[in-house]
Formats: sequence, C-alpha cells, structure tokens
Amino acid sequence: MSANRADVPHWEVILAADPTEPKRLLAGAMLRYGTGEDQCVAYLSADGGKTWKTVLEPGGRADTRGAKRAADPSVAFGPGGAAYFAMLAADGRLEHHHTVVFRSADGGKTWGEPVHVHQPTRMDRPYVTVDRTGGKYDGRVYCNAAVFTDSLPGTGGTTADLVPQGGIGIFYSADGGRTFSEPVLQRLRMANHPHVPKSTGNAVVLSDGTVVTLYNFVPDWRKRDDPAFFLGVERSVDGGKSFEPGSQSIGERPPRDKFVPKNKFIGRTERPAGKGLAGLECLAVDPSTGPHRDTLYAVWPAYDGKQGRIMLSVSTDKGMKWSEPIRVSDGTEAGAAGTYRGAFMPAVAVNKDGVVGLSWYDTRDAAGAEPGWDVRFAASRDGGRTWGPSVRVSEKSSAFTEAMQTKFGRRIGPGDTAGLAVGADGTFHLLWADHRTGTPQVWTATVAVESKR
Repeated sequence: MSANRADVPHWEVILAADPTEPKRLLAGAMLRYGTGEDQCVAYLSADGGKTWKTVLEPGGRADTRGAKRAADPSVAFGPGGAAYFAMLAADGRLEHHHTVVFRSADGGKTWGEPVHVHQPTRMDRPYVTVDRTGGKYDGRVYCNAAVFTDSLPGTGGTTADLVPQGGIGIFYSADGGRTFSEPVLQRLRMANHPHVPKSTGNAVVLSDGTVVTLYNFVPDWRKRDDPAFFLGVERSVDGGKSFEPGSQSIGERPPRDKFVPKNKFIGRTERPAGKGLAGLECLAVDPSTGPHRDTLYAVWPAYDGKQGRIMLSVSTDKGMKWSEPIRVSDGTEAGAAGTYRGAFMPAVAVNKDGVVGLSWYDTRDAAGAEPGWDVRFAASRDGGRTWGPSVRVSEKSSAFTEAMQTKFGRRIGPGDTAGLAVGADGTFHLLWADHRTGTPQVWTATVAVESKR
C-alpha cells in the first residue's frame, strides 16, 4: 500500500471504510523521515484496497499545514461524503502534544485546514468517531484521548514524590469537525480518587446515538507494585454533553493476566523500551439489523508470563454489563527459536450481517532469533460465543531486527494499533505493519466471511 513511500518507514496503522461506498477506504499511519522526526500520512483507496493514493501528509515533504512532529493517527468517515483524519501534533509553539483534526468534504480526496480539538490540553493516542445513525446527533464528531495535566504529590505527599495526573478527555463537535467542545469528561489522578484511567481505546456509536468509549485503568494508583489493569467504559446518551458510567470494570486484565508492558511482552526485560509488542484495547459494535444488533465487543492483549493472548468480553445491554472474558486467539506454539510466543495487537470489527471479525499479530509462523509476527484473522457468526479457526493472512513473516532499530532509530516497531475495517458490502479489510522489505511498510488484504455456516 505504501509503495510510493518505500524508502520511508511506516508503523502504527489504522483504517476506516466508507459505509456508503463499498470500495472506499481511508488509512492512516505514522512515518519517519531521515531527520528522525515522526509524522503521519493518510492514504485513500477507491477500489477496495487494490490501489492507494497519498492524500494527506501534514508536515511532510509538500504539505506545511501540519506539525513539527506528529503521531497516533485516527481516521473515520461521516455522512454526506465527510472524512476525518486526527493526529497528535507538536508544532514547536507548545511544549506538549495536542490533537488536531483534518476534515474532507469529498470522501478524502482533498483536505481543509487542521482544527485544534483543545489546544491547552496535553494528549496521547486520540481517536475520532462519527455518528452516522441518521438520528438527532447524526454527523456529530467525537474525539477521545488520554489527557495529562500538572503533577500531584504521590504516596509520600512531597514535591519529590510527584506523579503525573492523567485521565481521559472526551470532546465533541456539533458542526462536523469545524470546532470542538471543552473536555466533557476528564478523570484525573487525585489523592482521594484512586481509580485512574491509564489510556484510551476507541469509541463507537450505537444505533440510538449512544456513545461508548473504552479505556483501561488502575484500580488504585497508590499500589505501585500491583501491575493489574482493568478495562472500563463510559457512555453518553445526549450527544456527548454528559457521560455516565457504563461499567466500572469489564474485567481484570488479569484475572491473573498482567498488563502487557511494552518492553516485557516477550519475557526479555533486558530489551530496550519500545521493542516489545502489545497493542491497545479496541471496541466494535454490531451495526446489523439481526439478533445481535448493538452488541458491543471489547478485545485486548493479555500476557500470563508465558504467552500473549487476545481476550474478548461482550455486552448485550449497551455497555452496562459485560461477559466474563474469554480467550479468542488460538495457537500455542512459538517460532523455532522459542524466544517469543503468542498473540498481540488486536483489532475488531462487525459487518452488516453481524459477523464479528478479529485480527491480530501472531508469532507461531515467525521462526528466528529476532521477534517476529504474521497477521491472522478469525470470525464469529453467533455474537462472539464461538469462533472458527484463525487463518494466516500475511504471506511472509515480519521480523523486528536490531539492524532495523539501528538504521531507523528508536521505536520502529508495529506501534500500538492495527487496521481492521468493514466495507459496505460486508468485506473485511486488514491493514498491518510489515517488515519483509527491510523497511517497515504498510500492507493490506481483504477477507470475505459467509454470514451463515
């Protein structure tokens, strides 16, 4: 997909499909120029992923509208031909990263000027989501991100024991992404509020306009030796004007599963930070008119000290209650070297027939001393209760080599997200970071799943 940037390393990919045009896809990725400055890029396909065109490269070779540095892209389609591209930006005028959103009125072909979501707020990993229900809030744009402010005293209560405040910020735009609200919800680390959000997953919009956002949190930040993370959601039923707790906990990221530290996922803690592989939690909703309409599917990576797995929890009541988490990734064997095993980097989507698709990166076929992965895909036709065997999608394995780290600099890995989207015709489109050429690139494939057995 990124052949026209074959000399530029890409990672942290993400994908959206136009719900009204079966062949139109919008992809985002991070990239790095020779200067070492990270940037973002958007690619558009009008033929279902067969060919791609660079449509937005803010801060890049020819477009100066962006930022000195950029990261964490997010993409979405809205009604009436609207498309959105969000990213984390640092433009040199502010010390912190903030989120900007670009808007297209012609399905992603051309783009307007960037809009700051809330410039004073320092953010990380933003996501953009659009209401396409045709209801009261049709066209409303939502942005959720991890947010940070000043520090507060930690357990010692002194300035020498400061800990950063962090939480989740949720913003909305009632004018199609031209302006954004103040933060609607912001849970910060407070001495009297130990429930602390750590990072955000994406948000989804249900058929009645209810917005559900996913995040992970630590039950008590004062217990610094406890690695347990939990998943939670927040819900809004009034177009993002206010939020109510949906479920304080989807499930421990345990039970007996420790959160996947990025530099410890493969059990080799001596590896430098950023070389491990994990991924973030993701959320999808059933858009069909079938029996599982509005069912929510939350997936996340987990690690038990021996093997990485992809876990699933399901809600059938719009996020109020969640099922007991189950493992949905299959396979148990490591590569020949035996130094790395498991599944990571999940992505989930549901098509018009209610088929749930799940992709992840997997180590079973990637033999060798260096950590490596392939892309696998599995599907469920019964609301996530049972899953068919996974299939390998990538033809060649990717390796994360020391030579690549030396050549392209720190943190050149797959990133925190992978791309999985569903076209209007029900086809699943996969997008992943691929290292087969020696330069990290973006590859894509399509998967069709029969709606009935």
